[in-house]
Amino acid sequence: MNDLLEKLKSPDIAQRRKAANNLSESGMDIAQALPAIKEAFGKEKDTWIKGILAGALAAHYVQKGMTDEAVKFLDDKNERVRYYTAKELRNASMAGADITAALVPLMKVLIGMDVDVRRVAGQAIVAYYAKRKQWNDINAILVAKGARGKYEIIVALQDFVSGVIELPSLLSMLKDGDFDSRKEAASVLRKASETGIDISFAVPALKSVLSDNSAGEEALNALKIYDLRASGKCSRCLEGLFEGDVLEKLATIIKGMSCCGGDVSHNIFRCPDCGKYYLTTFFDHSDFDHGQFYVYGISEKDAKMVVVEIGKCPANGNRHCDCQVHMVFLKDEKVPVDGKLKHSVEKIST
Repeated sequence: MNDLLEKLKSPDIAQRRKAANNLSESGMDIAQALPAIKEAFGKEKDTWIKGILAGALAAHYVQKGMTDEAVKFLDDKNERVRYYTAKELRNASMAGADITAALVPLMKVLIGMDVDVRRVAGQAIVAYYAKRKQWNDINAILVAKGARGKYEIIVALQDFVSGVIELPSLLSMLKDGDFDSRKEAASVLRKASETGIDISFAVPALKSVLSDNSAGEEALNALKIYDLRASGKCSRCLEGLFEGDVLEKLATIIKGMSCCGGDVSHNIFRCPDCGKYYLTTFFDHSDFDHGQFYVYGISEKDAKMVVVEIGKCPANGNRHCDCQVHMVFLKDEKVPVDGKLKHSVEKIST
């Protein structure tokens, strides 16, 4: 600790940054060094170092039950100080800590101008209310006048979809004036449906926005998943298609795409419980930072035919392979079978 404190006094900014990062990431109890760290914070001129030190101090105060001291940093004129403080409050809230004293200050920065600060403040607020099942408080934020901060709340709800049935405000957000908020509201409902939550209460609202250029695609995906679950389909199929790779993979192949330098990958799956077969296709448009993922239900006959054909390729993991399978069987970069689309989603690279 003494070595870190000495480096925080160094005239070399690189040394001070390294020391501040080590202090923040170490998880050590800084109680004994509190006066020295507060002094270093007060003297520091570098925006980033000052922010990291504020985060370390805020984390200490919250851990010691002194949240009212931590939130003072949210009023600092330095955006990095506000960000790192909100981040530590978010971490504490996610861990189940009582940050009641921080709610009003967090709401203040939630509607501020700083995007990064708003994002972590939204996560802290949602975690606090969701863990206590205080969904009405989240509803109140989403129906309040003014648009700023609502988007961040909706994005944060992606980690707490269990309460969507208690959030009628989500349905009104599907028609909100903000483009991104409409899409994220539909995404929350789609994710809830994927995890097995009954979203029947939202079906009419989702259908009403299918033509919307923001919420439409995610609304369609949410409805497809809802319809599959409502039809009483095999539970392993549903888990395999939406929540994890629990189906039996029979074949896989990848091929380079001529349009953008990306790849298309195809997989054949079989459900060991009900015996159904699926083709999944992912178009990875790497040059454009996005792609499309499709799941098709196919017949046993078609599945076995594709498995045999793919098996003829000497290097099915080589996107540049020029064998007959790659060049003829997959000449259009699609698997030549008739399948029923079960699920599709646009994937955006981050």
